[in-house]
Amino acid sequence: MRRVEAADTVVVVFPLWWFGLPAVLKGWIDRVWNHGFAYGRPVPRLRGKRMLWLALAAYEEEAFTEAGWDELVGRQLRVGISEYCGIEDAEVHFVYDSLKAGADALKEADVALDALGT
Repeated sequence: MRRVEAADTVVVVFPLWWFGLPAVLKGWIDRVWNHGFAYGRPVPRLRGKRMLWLALAAYEEEAFTEAGWDELVGRQLRVGISEYCGIEDAEVHFVYDSLKAGADALKEADVALDALGT
């Protein structure tokens, strides 16, 4: 909790599993981002922070976006977790076709990380 509270920006990199967070990441959020720390206070401790969710998706971009998964998963992460915990400046970036992307996946991640600096 101290590390999250001390950070100006929180970056979470994870593989997208079944259109959501892997169990270990979901468990970390459940245990660390809990009532009294991340939410349930008059002034949220995480207010004013920036957040980047960097999701590695095995889908190709066209199939993923045509099905609307980018909007559904993005909303869950931005609104359901980040905004609920007081983080209003949250972005979700997907690295598509991550099982085959190789070094291109790193380039995509760099694009998202570089955008944090602006």
